[in-house]
Amino acid sequence: MSIFPELSIEQLRGEIEPALLGRRAGEQGMPPLEAAEDPSQAEIEEFIEAKKNDAVRIRDAQLEQVDGHLDQLDQAVLAGDLESSARKAATEFREVEQSELQALKASLHEFERKRRDFFDFKHRNGLDREPDYVSPRTTAILIGLVVLLFAIESGLNGAFLAVGSEGGLVGGWGLALGFSVVNLVLPALFFGPVSRYVSHIGLLLKAVGVLAILGWLCTALVLNLGLAHFRDASADLSENIGAEALSRFQASPLGLQDAESWLLFVLGFFFSGVAFFDGRKLFGDSYPGYSRKHRKMEEARADYDDHWQDIVEQLRTIREDGLDAIRRTAHQAKSQPVERRRAVESEAKLLAAFDSHVEQLQRFGTMLIEEYREANRSVRFDRGTPASYGRPWTMDPPAPHRRRREPGAVEDVDLDGLNDQYESALLRVHAEWEQTQVRLDLEGSTSRGSPAEPVPADGAS
Repeated sequence: MSIFPELSIEQLRGEIEPALLGRRAGEQGMPPLEAAEDPSQAEIEEFIEAKKNDAVRIRDAQLEQVDGHLDQLDQAVLAGDLESSARKAATEFREVEQSELQALKASLHEFERKRRDFFDFKHRNGLDREPDYVSPRTTAILIGLVVLLFAIESGLNGAFLAVGSEGGLVGGWGLALGFSVVNLVLPALFFGPVSRYVSHIGLLLKAVGVLAILGWLCTALVLNLGLAHFRDASADLSENIGAEALSRFQASPLGLQDAESWLLFVLGFFFSGVAFFDGRKLFGDSYPGYSRKHRKMEEARADYDDHWQDIVEQLRTIREDGLDAIRRTAHQAKSQPVERRRAVESEAKLLAAFDSHVEQLQRFGTMLIEEYREANRSVRFDRGTPASYGRPWTMDPPAPHRRRREPGAVEDVDLDGLNDQYESALLRVHAEWEQTQVRLDLEGSTSRGSPAEPVPADGAS
């Protein structure tokens, strides 16, 4: 693709129409024979001058690009870029340090506080083991099991209680749901969790745990035996089944007469036992408060580690961006001699193309002026030749942009000096990276796993 627009005599002739201009002026006897200037010819001259000025603008814009490229390849500019990249990385390291140091210290302080609380709790309560945790999957299974038992027991009991209930099936199901809440939900959410205090070192709390176990046993036995007696009474089709069941229970709690009543008692007591032990497991370690203390410590540890890792990533990004900028500048310096030669060669080709374009514009302009003059003479009533036509037309030379560069006028860069500055910039970024890590105490993490590995220093190549 040509830098300057292609010139065509046909295109120029179509734009300005010199023959038409010449005939119009000649028919009016213009210009006078003795006139030194021709206004109509001046219109063609201005047209050619505008084309020349367009080419000058293109030339100047292209030369400015060449000058800008050569300025970028200047050794002082490249050295400044190396220093600027290293200084920018150092500044960003300090900004991260100033913005994150206090927050990181606060996060570490919180972890250390929670850690002291945990070990103080462990020491005070004579614990020499790690806390027992229930995984989220196990928790979901235990909750699902209680819900399943609730549905099964409510269904079985509803069928039994519907026979003796005055409300029929609806009344039986209502009683069954109330029974299941006491038999399953109460052990799972109250008796089971509170019974863990039986392991507590404090006598008062240990007594509370024993009472919770006894309370569950009494509740489960009384409730399930009462339900079994209700089933016995309903099987005998006695009137006032509730009073009859209560009377039988008071007279002989274990005197069930029907095997199905015993089965109902065993199933109900078993379901209650499962709910009771589910409740003990759902709330963490068997020693109350132990798993909660440990969980708080681990959450504080995770918060600190996350903050620590975020800062490391920020510093790593700054470091890599700084090193990449330095390497790009070094690569530019190594390719500088070739780039300089290419820039000078492109300037020479540009100016040669401009000279050729102007020369062609001069030639086509002369042709258009001659066509105008010939058309003017051919229609003049006086058949004369204006005096101004005796002088050949020449286009004014274009204004110079600047002195042309000779091929050897661009000095080569001192690669040895730039290489020293490159090494120095790399070392500064590495040093700032390491010093910032030390000031932020980022040599390791509090994680129970292995600490995060420090970022290896790149070679200065």
